[in-house]
Amino acid sequence: ELASFYEGGVVLADGQRIEADVVAVCCGNTAPTYPYFAPDVRALLEGHDGGPPLYRHLVHPQIPGLGFAGYNHGFLHIALCEMGSLWQVAAHRGEIELPSSEHMQADAERVAAWKRQHSTFEPTANMAVNTRYQQTLDNLLQELGLSPWRKLPNLPAELLSRYDPTDYAGVVAEYAAKRPWARPVPSERPSAAAGAPQAARITS
Repeated sequence: ELASFYEGGVVLADGQRIEADVVAVCCGNTAPTYPYFAPDVRALLEGHDGGPPLYRHLVHPQIPGLGFAGYNHGFLHIALCEMGSLWQVAAHRGEIELPSSEHMQADAERVAAWKRQHSTFEPTANMAVNTRYQQTLDNLLQELGLSPWRKLPNLPAELLSRYDPTDYAGVVAEYAAKRPWARPVPSERPSAAAGAPQAARITS
């Protein structure tokens, strides 16, 4: 069980320390709480009807370096998580230009207010895109500089066929190919012995 963070990684409830470059926290399907964060961070994330209001359902404008993959869940959940993760990597690298913190905060609050007005109560409403999944994917792709028209040049399929996760299978490689300074996408995961960054995955 995750208790807190320290500069080099995480501290478990039994006092054990685990070094990590990246920490993925699985929070479940209820309105989340974050007892392992500092009080000022918790104050920004907790206490909202429907979960934390996030810009693009991915980042909080006032908490740099923290992102959420899966708080944009919908009918194409895997594709949404992958596109959201790619968008966050690009944002952290400065490869996409984000609006001001004030603009992002206002946008997140506007979306949350719309959901309160038009959706039935759901404890994680702010963490879902539901039937708006296609619009969400299109927005992320366009901000990444990629085409949202994934079935072209097959125009009949683009006009008449519904999208599924396979339409987004090559997006990460496509994004990397458009940026000559980016490292190529590896075909195999590097081993720890090769000096790959280590990640801790904590379930709660």
